[in-house]
Amino acid sequence: MSPADRVVAKTNSVLRQAANGLKHQIVAREEPVCAEPDVRKCLRQPAAALAAQSELGQVVVHSDNNVPIQAGTTGIAHLNEQPPARLSDVPAAKPIVEEVPTLQSAHATDLKRFVGRYGVDPSVMENFVLDVSLEDGELWLKPSHSNKHRLVAQSATDYLDSADPTTRVRFTFDSIGTVESLTLRGWEQTIVAPRLVLPGPSREGNITFKLNGFGDARIVAVAGTFNGWNQSQYLFERSGNELICRINLPPGKYQYKFIVDGNWLVDPNNPTVVQDQRGFENSQLIIH
Repeated sequence: MSPADRVVAKTNSVLRQAANGLKHQIVAREEPVCAEPDVRKCLRQPAAALAAQSELGQVVVHSDNNVPIQAGTTGIAHLNEQPPARLSDVPAAKPIVEEVPTLQSAHATDLKRFVGRYGVDPSVMENFVLDVSLEDGELWLKPSHSNKHRLVAQSATDYLDSADPTTRVRFTFDSIGTVESLTLRGWEQTIVAPRLVLPGPSREGNITFKLNGFGDARIVAVAGTFNGWNQSQYLFERSGNELICRINLPPGKYQYKFIVDGNWLVDPNNPTVVQDQRGFENSQLIIH
């Protein structure tokens, strides 16, 4: 065929349709009866090839079915191949199912990682901490100046107060999976309390405080007018049956208290007890 008969197609389907149409035209042009005296000239000669070119490659099609089809690239379908499968013949793709992370059971959680002292911002509540302890396989929450309450697990990180179900506690973690704070909701305002890193026992100083008993106590501290009543600064350590704390204090008059696992009490070894401006009873210490 002449170059003018070439067909340029943008897609494979258009290319097939054009090639098939031209192929039928070539067959139609063939003479049904041969009038040549020489029989050899009447033998059917291969018709001129039909060339169809697309952006994907070049396909050459011969009108004689016995002549193989040649393709410039293997990326284009051959016209003598089976027709493309219908859409209904193509098996449906399996739906993609996203894996939903399994919520860890609260009972399988290592509850020890929640145990500790959480401090509230002093601008929100003055000298207020939340002590979380583990007793008999259950978590307990002890706010300052209040009784401790058992926490009921709702998930691996969410708990509610057994005494007041409107009070909810959620523990949050840092990037390496360590508990870094708790959020308490249900009070007048939402409270976020970072977990405190407590210092070691206070072992040096000119003043020694002693406390007997409280063998099961976890955190015992002394606080007073000498440190802004900070209950997480000067900690006791156990020595036999006694709890001992030593601190340095200059001469002066001070009021103080002991704090045992969040419970405030006057020094049982000091008979001098006074009231502060708010009516609270405190032990008094005078250093000359």
